[in-house]
Amino acid sequence: MKTILIGSMAFLLWSSASTYYYICKIKGLCAENKVQVLESRIITPKPVTKIIEPPKSVSNKIESPGSYVLNHGYNHYDFIKDENFNNYLDKVELYLSQYPNSKISVTGYTDNIASESSNIDLGVMRANFIKDYIHNQGIPENSISTLSEGELSPVADNQTKAGRAQNRRTQIEIN
Repeated sequence: MKTILIGSMAFLLWSSASTYYYICKIKGLCAENKVQVLESRIITPKPVTKIIEPPKSVSNKIESPGSYVLNHGYNHYDFIKDENFNNYLDKVELYLSQYPNSKISVTGYTDNIASESSNIDLGVMRANFIKDYIHNQGIPENSISTLSEGELSPVADNQTKAGRAQNRRTQIEIN
């Protein structure tokens, strides 16, 4: 019984609010919306032209954003969020607009905990996950290639927990 009462009250509130919004805000029939019209004239807006200026520098060439490294959790392919990554992707997109034939290489790496073949597979999953992510951010998919190095190219000692964490990464490079 309590559920029916609460549901009825919620429906009554919702229907009242939506009726008010439709009549007053959309149709403009409420007293607050009535304005006395003294004169009527047609105003034609002037077209707005947006002028895009190139970046102020000696030359108009955009520098390559370079490479970027994302880290991953143990046995995961999703990356640890980094606030600078979206800024990097903006720079990549701008760079690709000036150099459309450039390619992006995404390489997945792992620590040495699992077997070599499992680590190659995990590196591929990491690289493909990042490829899909940056493609969804507006970078053309045909300019992105993926590769896995697995555990073969560590940047830190795999004997320590901190070293293994550094080796679980994906590197993005502009070619």
